[in-house]
Amino acid sequence: MNGVHEDDCCRSKTQGEIGFENGADCLLQVRKSALDSISFPLPASVSHGIAADAHEAHSPTQKPRAWRPWEAANMSRVGDLLAPLAILTMPEEAALASLHEKLKLHQRRFRSALGVFWVTDYWEPLLILGCLILVVCFAASQEILMDESKEERLMFDWLHQQERGNHEFVEVLDYMSIDPHGGLQKLENMVYDPDMGYSWEYRIATCLGRVIGAIFNVVFLVVVNTRIMYGACAYFEPGHGTGPLPTDMQRYMSYTSGMALVGVRHAALVAVAELGGTVVLVTMAFYRAMIFFLKRRSQTNRFDAFASVFQSAHAVFMLSTFSALKLFGVVYPFVLMQDFAEQRAKPFFGHGRIGMSFQIFYFVLSRLMCFVVGLCAFGVKVAFVCVYLFQPVENLHPWLSLAWRWSHLLNLLVQTMGALVLEDLLFSRILNFIAGGTNFMVNEKAIVMREVYMARVAQVIYEEYWTKHRRLEFFVLLTTFNDMDLQHLLLDEDAIEKEKRLDDYHSVLTQVKTSRNLC
Repeated sequence: MNGVHEDDCCRSKTQGEIGFENGADCLLQVRKSALDSISFPLPASVSHGIAADAHEAHSPTQKPRAWRPWEAANMSRVGDLLAPLAILTMPEEAALASLHEKLKLHQRRFRSALGVFWVTDYWEPLLILGCLILVVCFAASQEILMDESKEERLMFDWLHQQERGNHEFVEVLDYMSIDPHGGLQKLENMVYDPDMGYSWEYRIATCLGRVIGAIFNVVFLVVVNTRIMYGACAYFEPGHGTGPLPTDMQRYMSYTSGMALVGVRHAALVAVAELGGTVVLVTMAFYRAMIFFLKRRSQTNRFDAFASVFQSAHAVFMLSTFSALKLFGVVYPFVLMQDFAEQRAKPFFGHGRIGMSFQIFYFVLSRLMCFVVGLCAFGVKVAFVCVYLFQPVENLHPWLSLAWRWSHLLNLLVQTMGALVLEDLLFSRILNFIAGGTNFMVNEKAIVMREVYMARVAQVIYEEYWTKHRRLEFFVLLTTFNDMDLQHLLLDEDAIEKEKRLDDYHSVLTQVKTSRNLC
């Protein structure tokens, strides 16, 4: 029994020595690799000793050896050499987890102390509650602070008493009427007329803004879309990589290479649409201006000359906000319905069955194409703006590079606003109000009268300004003629009757307020 116990003890002791030696050798090997990675020099004897010990420890044929006393000295020297590596040791996972929990606890307490905890965790009900409180406070303030003797309320009550069931707006609009001559006699002094509501300086600023905006937009569209087309041609050409392309095109292709929504094909489609539209508008502006200069003195075809001058000025205005996004504005419901009514009233090939069928087919197909191209244009422009915003600063001056990148965002905003120009919509609405009368759907004769009226307006502007060598006023008035000018021409107002009516209303209001105060 004692012999067996001694053998077991010897065997266990031998295994313990082997484990200790193998663990020490592995530790030496790991620390030696760490020393090599940081270029920490070791003496040759020590390094050879470590390598030999490691080789012996990992050799499959080597028998286990006993611990040698002189190895303690070597270990102490190696320990002295490896002492600086103690700072490189990372904490254990348990220690890291404990530290993370403590940080979260301190952060939660700090947020709770500041009230941030309630905002971040319960922001939905807090937002709804805040909106309800705001609405209730606004409504209460309106009911409490609003004066019951407000002029609008007093006037409404007085008119209701005077109405006596006739459903009439009693003598309120009797000083206004529609000019039967179209107000052409007002064009002579329209530029400096104080009743217009805006001055000559405002017209000058508007004219300069439109011309400068048109030049900037054309240059911007040509530069960006030409770069897109060059990049697309190089991208689709076999055997050519994206290395020679500009940086913005490379970034765009890297961002959209794995996307099926917006890609290089969509960018090329939008570039073709914008370059083609820009060329068409510029050509149309020069063509219509040439028609005006060639036919303005014609005895048989003056209509084309004076109808073209407004179309040329309108082309300049279109260029200031043009982009492929404007095609999406064509399918706006109100514009869509108005254009369909006009094309049905005046088709290309007459009112026959074949002509009407072709007109409807053309209208549906053209609007569908406008919708598709406009949608692609919005996606492509958003992608390119993201490319420019996240692009690093170029070798140019940092401020110039920053301004150039932000100009892309500004241009996208301007083009998005220009997709549906409110001024054009109001202008056409007033013309249709005059031409169509009580009927919203204008017919062919109403369209003819509308076009003739606008040609007559252009003719009077030419005779009153161009022929009298007032060329600047002629150009400024043409490029800034809008719905407010049209309203000024079409409506007549009796100033004396208006002042008299306003004085009567003032006296009535005074009497009503006095009677209420007495009560």
